[in-house]
Amino acid sequence: MEQAFSFDEFSFELEDFEVRKVRKFDRMWRIGEGGSISSSPVIHEGVLYFGALDSYLYAVNAKTGKEKWKFKANGIIFSSPVIHDNRLFIGSYEGQMYSIDLNGNELWRFRTGGGIFSSPFIHGCQVYFGSRDGYVYCVDAERGKEIWKFRTGDEADTTPTIYENRIYAGSHDGCLYCLDMDGKEAWRFRTDGNVYISTELCGEMVYIASWDCHVYAIHAGTGKELWKFPTSSLVQSYCPPAYECWEAHIKKSKTDEEAEEDEKYEINVGTGLLDEYSSKNEYQAKVEYLQKMKY
Repeated sequence: MEQAFSFDEFSFELEDFEVRKVRKFDRMWRIGEGGSISSSPVIHEGVLYFGALDSYLYAVNAKTGKEKWKFKANGIIFSSPVIHDNRLFIGSYEGQMYSIDLNGNELWRFRTGGGIFSSPFIHGCQVYFGSRDGYVYCVDAERGKEIWKFRTGDEADTTPTIYENRIYAGSHDGCLYCLDMDGKEAWRFRTDGNVYISTELCGEMVYIASWDCHVYAIHAGTGKELWKFPTSSLVQSYCPPAYECWEAHIKKSKTDEEAEEDEKYEINVGTGLLDEYSSKNEYQAKVEYLQKMKY
């Protein structure tokens, strides 16, 4: 979070800095960099492959549970691996897509500008995936070279799907995008919430779920809405930013002049009213004193 000012800009001495919790929220989730697993494993020829938040991709014997090998990525892994042509493809949170052989050796890596949460989709000799830099990528599966990328309006966390030479991918901007195989937009369908989940296709129907509390059925060719189904409450879940439940209080030390000035305006705690002479300046107090002395 950017700072709008720095403490160097203050001309007074900082006496105390206090942070108070002003709102209470229930914990929705917490992520650490341990060995937790947040993605689905895949099995291939008796070996189980899966990524973990400790940044490793593991290969484990599916019958005995014995480790065969593990591969260290440069960031935690949320996505599930995909196996194609005896190679593994998997993304990591530091923004790289990896191609790894079945012995755990890296073949290539491709860097994006944001974290990769979704699993890749393999079609022909191309790897398709979204990134939190807002792009949907098409990369050559053999060499790891970019073929094209398409810019969405926000982070792209969903796994793209392909049907009849059309690519369907969602984004946090609330849109489902339909692209041709060259990465050109054919149409987009807008919802009122983020699209986190990958699409399902059946015949001429595309089904997507949105954070706006609806499931939509869309015509795959035209992008026109056919129907939508609401959930019970139609109230979007809210995950507040961390800073919303805290506020900072800054106190500064007072000069002698400020302290004397405050004494003139002290409030009686019992009555909540200003004392008789508390709001009078020095001249008024001196004049009244002299008048009383005459009597």
